[in-house]
Amino acid sequence: MGTRSRCVRFRPWCGEAGLECRVALTGLMPESVIEKGFELSGINDVNASDSIDSKVTPLISGIHGASRPARSIQISKPVVRMARRHPARPAGPIINPARNVSRVVMPAVLPAQMTATSTMQVEGAWSVRVTTQASGQTRSVVVNVPAPEVVQSTDIYAALPVFDPSAFGWLKGQRLAGVSAQEGVISGSLDPGSVFVTLIGGNSSSGSDTGGSGGAPADDAFIQGVDYEIDPVWGTIGRLPGGRIGEFDAVTVTYSHVVRRLDAVILQADGQIVLRAGVPSNESPVSPVPNKGEKLLGRVFHSKFQAELNPDDLFPVLSTEPAANPIVRSDTAASLLPDFMRKLKSGREVRILAWGDSVTDGQYLGNDSGSRWQDQFVSMLKRIYPRAKISLSTEAWPGHGTADYLASGPNGSSRFDSAVIGAAPDLVISEFVNDGYMDQAETLSKYTEILDAFRRSGIDWIVMTPHFTHPAFMGFSPGTVGDADTRPYVAALKMFASNAKVPLADASAIWADLKRQGLPYTSLLSNGINHPGKTGLKIYAEALAMIFAK
Repeated sequence: MGTRSRCVRFRPWCGEAGLECRVALTGLMPESVIEKGFELSGINDVNASDSIDSKVTPLISGIHGASRPARSIQISKPVVRMARRHPARPAGPIINPARNVSRVVMPAVLPAQMTATSTMQVEGAWSVRVTTQASGQTRSVVVNVPAPEVVQSTDIYAALPVFDPSAFGWLKGQRLAGVSAQEGVISGSLDPGSVFVTLIGGNSSSGSDTGGSGGAPADDAFIQGVDYEIDPVWGTIGRLPGGRIGEFDAVTVTYSHVVRRLDAVILQADGQIVLRAGVPSNESPVSPVPNKGEKLLGRVFHSKFQAELNPDDLFPVLSTEPAANPIVRSDTAASLLPDFMRKLKSGREVRILAWGDSVTDGQYLGNDSGSRWQDQFVSMLKRIYPRAKISLSTEAWPGHGTADYLASGPNGSSRFDSAVIGAAPDLVISEFVNDGYMDQAETLSKYTEILDAFRRSGIDWIVMTPHFTHPAFMGFSPGTVGDADTRPYVAALKMFASNAKVPLADASAIWADLKRQGLPYTSLLSNGINHPGKTGLKIYAEALAMIFAK
């Protein structure tokens, strides 16, 4: 930990809903900004690239990551970069491509021969008892789990927004950089009692050495509940009306937090059971992969600031048998998309439109836009049908759903008519996690309206069930996180697809299967809230590839 003199470019608060100004002085920045990851392209085939030094980067972004210009000022000031820079890490556990799609089984995080079932239970504050069958014998050992490192971070903000207690947790105020992941936040990772806020060098909105309207001395710490407020779960902070922090006061915020880490419990070739710690990362942390001759028994996921392990942190491998896909096997491209399939197999050009929200848009992926689900799917489809000539286009509207597309604009037409029907594709594949609020009646109504328009225009359609989002939005309670999807929208979407004879790519069912394989689904959310990283997006591609099985 040390200080360095650096010219830091500050940007004032934008004042628009969902926008933030952040001067991130920690090394925990998005991969697309500070580092190159490396991809597990095979079981033991790892290609690594050198890490890139992190940089102090001012960001103004909305919840969907769209950058916006802003006036800026220059302040030359010694700054503290207290959060440790971690080395380049794997981009995520790579789910196997659909090599044997004709088997119609759930894609596996690791091949069955590299896993073994186990039971895991908390034995002490930071120890776990692991029990498994090895060479016909029961082995039960206690493994010690390294507690997650508590990171001390210091952020400098040119101004703080007013704290909004009525907003969603991650939008109540300024997101602290150390607990942020892309445009989201890792909930629960902040130590709320560690937050310490001070004025920077006496710079105040009143132009004197006082803190805004109340006149706090520069060396005094501001008081929570009087001058500022924080959301202890979501790690957002904002000033309070009538407090001593002025509208244009630059402040320093110091705090403690943990960084997500995914550990692996492994049965070695010699029969010993060991725990191998993963590399800390707020964005899609990855666990170590077993070496040749070893088996994965489970994982331990650290994602919260806590004094000891709890049972919800443990993810044993529950089964090595492939789970049957609940998709009705008559719901395939061959049976429901005969015209499209004839055109695809003949080598004539087929036009596919990926239609959806921010997950389809993929702006949050930065320079890794080739990881979008539609790009991964087209690559898979070309491997299944080498003669295929595919033209892929995307129509996405971050933060919106099908109801927004169907709504009439000022000229009486809708964005659906102009951007989706007007694109004249052969096939539309839709992804709308933003429709997750819909009940059965609204889902059936909206999707029937869409289907009627597609059929009038001679356009084929595949619907996809959405990925899992933050447990608070899924309705999960402790002990049930990652279980079956109970969202009414998902059930209604399956009903609609079955009744209307529309192919359904059931990505949700694959997400529900991750827990059985010993993988916490939340580790695949790159922003900790609702955006899957590369591996999570690949699940959509896997679900689609099943439909096109030969």
